[in-house]
Amino acid sequence: MDYTSFSKDIENSEVRFYFDSIFKKITSAISNQEISDELYYWANCLFQKYKIQFYSIMKLTDNFTNDLENKYEYFDIVSIHTLIRSCYETFLLFDYIYLKSKSLDEQHLKLLLYKYNGFKDQLHIVIKNSDKYNKIKVDIKKTKSEIYKNNFFMNLDDKTKNKLLKSWKPSWNEIAKSTIMSNWNSRKQYNLLCQHAHGSFASLLLIDYYYRNLGEYDFNAINCQLYEITTLFFDGILRIFNIDFNILSEPEIGLLQEFLHMSTLEQNEFSKTEK
Repeated sequence: MDYTSFSKDIENSEVRFYFDSIFKKITSAISNQEISDELYYWANCLFQKYKIQFYSIMKLTDNFTNDLENKYEYFDIVSIHTLIRSCYETFLLFDYIYLKSKSLDEQHLKLLLYKYNGFKDQLHIVIKNSDKYNKIKVDIKKTKSEIYKNNFFMNLDDKTKNKLLKSWKPSWNEIAKSTIMSNWNSRKQYNLLCQHAHGSFASLLLIDYYYRNLGEYDFNAINCQLYEITTLFFDGILRIFNIDFNILSEPEIGLLQEFLHMSTLEQNEFSKTEK
């Protein structure tokens, strides 16, 4: 059913409040569930991480930021885009583990590989042979053992097994190809977000351009990509936790349908429908 007629009168400045309402409703629905399965525990952690960063972006885009003595104000474009990039990666991670798996065994395997590589990464930031270091080594060994006992993993050939242990997931852009997002809204925009996060000269050129041309910067549309990603994330969370869409109001559903449609558009189509 098309609900977009219920959201047609929502102003750009009001969109964030509708998303806030949706976050609160989903958070409440999840909190009323008894989560005992590790898969759902970490799915909720990904949702909470995303929510925290979403609200940080809302704060940064709500107004100009002041220095400690309130003498100057500035618009923190770099941090905004870096946080949106982090949200995008969180959504893609959730999508890859929970929505693109064809069985529970595959979901469990992807989560185990995620943990396994995370534990290995931790070894680089703790003192070698310390108690924490030794505990992480135990976690790595235990998780690797669980991986080899996983039914989905056992049915793979040796080459694929070794590849997964070394590189547990495809690139973010490869994962993005499996979503409904257009090439412009996923891979092209992700590359742009990465330029803000990195210290390359391309990043410096972007920053220099933005601050010399703030007059042409579209403040109303700055969060549009974030709203699109969040809409897809909401859809996945509602399905994984088996939450009824009817907890949302008709204007909220209509708004999500609008952003869902926008996420499928290419650059030349996008400007015609921007919220």
